[in-house]
Amino acid sequence: MFQDVKIILTGRDGKIISAENKYSSYVFDTQYGAVASAFTLVLSDMNSRVQKGDGIQFLINNKIQFRGIIQRIGGNVGKGVRGIRLSGKDR
Repeated sequence: MFQDVKIILTGRDGKIISAENKYSSYVFDTQYGAVASAFTLVLSDMNSRVQKGDGIQFLINNKIQFRGIIQRIGGNVGKGVRGIRLSGKDR
């Protein structure tokens, strides 16, 4: 079954910063039904500037599965991988 995964980044005020985010990987502590508190996410081709404290929403088939706050941002993702690594916890 195809899962439509969408990642939305929001500012501290809740306004959408970026809704068309391409990702190369994401890791949550548990599977979809009960997404746990911590997350790590690698986004590629970022159009906007993301800051600590910004929000993130993880949707599967247009249903919000996770809402979190970005706590850490890293630019060096790995050998041969361009992007930005975000990690944090749920709200």
